[in-house]
Amino acid sequence: MKKILIAIFILTTILLRASDYLAKGVILDDGRWLESKNIHIQHPIASLTKLMTALIVSDEVEKGNVNLEDIVTIDRYSLGIAGDSIKLANREKISLGDLLYASLIQSANNATYAIAKYVGKNEENFIELMNKKAKELEMNSTIFYTPAGLPSIMTKKNMDISTVEDLAKLCLHVLNNEIIMKIVSLEEYSIKRNSLKLSNKNKSLKIEGIDGLKTGSHESSAYNFAISVDKNDLRYIVILLGSKSEEEGEIEIEKTVQNILDNYSETYLVHEGEFLIEVPIMNGKQKTIELYANKSVYQLVRRDIQLTKSVYLPKEIQAPIEKNQVLGTYIISNENEELARIDLISKEKVEKAKWIHKLINKLKK
Repeated sequence: MKKILIAIFILTTILLRASDYLAKGVILDDGRWLESKNIHIQHPIASLTKLMTALIVSDEVEKGNVNLEDIVTIDRYSLGIAGDSIKLANREKISLGDLLYASLIQSANNATYAIAKYVGKNEENFIELMNKKAKELEMNSTIFYTPAGLPSIMTKKNMDISTVEDLAKLCLHVLNNEIIMKIVSLEEYSIKRNSLKLSNKNKSLKIEGIDGLKTGSHESSAYNFAISVDKNDLRYIVILLGSKSEEEGEIEIEKTVQNILDNYSETYLVHEGEFLIEVPIMNGKQKTIELYANKSVYQLVRRDIQLTKSVYLPKEIQAPIEKNQVLGTYIISNENEELARIDLISKEKVEKAKWIHKLINKLKK
């Protein structure tokens, strides 16, 4: 594993020299990618790890194993965790919910370790839950070693690693989680009976339309962003790994949101019932039949996109033909990427020709 991590860091260094970031992806909430760069490269994800930690807490709440109102007693081990933290004292009692807010908003490592120990009974069990959930979400290039995403120099363990593709799966799942999304959308929040004010580390929340999720950084990971956007009836995730600086990452996020606003639009590629082609019929009472789209396709596409429309039909279409019978396929694509596949259907019934109709058709030729 150490050799693999060394290789990852060497590759990261090479790629970062040629770009302001290592990897990037933009994915719609229906799973379609708008942008992808190096989305399969494994990279230390730092505090983005806390999204999985929060998901495990939510799962355990749903199962009835814990409750956000549960009182957690802070121990010296959690207090000793370095990095971002909140003010806690040994044997202090605090709700699990407050710890979750501190973990997601202020990225507090001591709160996150306290969560892991309470929910998992111990840190190791909690990390097993994290990796089990990763497998469930088919995050096949992701491995968790810690609940908070800390670097090896602080934990003496391997670093939590993932890819843009895997993080997209995690974030899309989190989008449907009311508990987590409520927390990550807050710029500020007070816990411990309003005695401690938290400030969100995700500065991108100031950009209109951004409503989450998480940022994270340390010396080995550079700056990572997993950002959720809900703007102009579009719901999507922007993931940026290995940005050279926090400021450059925030600029790239803002530029991406504006680019989508400027260059993409929801449009009908085809309308249900739209006439698409007229084709010949063999042995029918009539010589041709009109074919129509069986459904509408409304999709986000670039405004300057060049669409290719292709029709696929059998060599011969033989009568009889039933109303709404599928007789072919209509495919809309862009640069060899299929955007939509529509059945071509008849709107009328065509009976098989009798000998007199065949004779009439021959005379018409």
